[in-house]
Amino acid sequence: MRGSLLFIGLILFGCSKSNQYESVRIYGHAGTGLENVASVYHDNTIEAVDLALSMQGCDGVEVDVQLSASGDLWLYHDAKLETETNLNGCIPDLLDEILAGGKYSTIHQEKLARLSEIDTNHLQGKEIVLDLRHYNECVGEFVNVAQIIDRLVDIGFSSSKGFKVLVNISRKEWVQPFIDAGFHTILSIFSMSEFASAESVFPELYGYIIKNSDVTAENVATVHQSEKKLFIFEVRSPKMTREALRKSPDAMLSDDIRTAIIEKY
Repeated sequence: MRGSLLFIGLILFGCSKSNQYESVRIYGHAGTGLENVASVYHDNTIEAVDLALSMQGCDGVEVDVQLSASGDLWLYHDAKLETETNLNGCIPDLLDEILAGGKYSTIHQEKLARLSEIDTNHLQGKEIVLDLRHYNECVGEFVNVAQIIDRLVDIGFSSSKGFKVLVNISRKEWVQPFIDAGFHTILSIFSMSEFASAESVFPELYGYIIKNSDVTAENVATVHQSEKKLFIFEVRSPKMTREALRKSPDAMLSDDIRTAIIEKY
């Protein structure tokens, strides 16, 4: 009898927690996590994206996207390829035939992948956040925003086809072109003072993204009062996850998606 009551209590507790955080969406950061040594696959690989999307309770993924010299979009986080792969240089300087031979220096040797290689069937009913890289560190130049927009349209990542596409922009000069092109546009900010100034310049923004450590529950409420979405990243540990959930953002980009799902439910 005592055991039965304990079991019922755990179920009720789980249901209560689920209802409490029901509005917070859980995204896999760069697949199953960025700089997560416990991840089975390297970040920003097709394998990591597929694994995250296969998990019950995962609402979507975030990936880092860079424009190649051939005009295609590739998944990769760092500025230079030699930090993580068998290639050298920067993606904006390299042709697709070179990038196609790129492999991560991991046990699985996952290959570099194009954004278009993501199986959109796995995205049905979910969301994908595209963190668009705007700067080529190898030559010290900004990349062409029009080329990125055109390629996103070409591969069907501009409008909903059973899933929602959100673009994460950190270069303010890129915000209006993406808004004008009809994208759900999110601006990266480093403080709430940036939120106040951006609201006056870009009233059509879909939302904002900010580090977990740089935002409070009160800040989240302020953003929601402006009828905008707020996304939180740099959520790595169970403690960080619980802190982020209590702030009630619209979504959390988790570097430990399994923990995030467990803590939510």
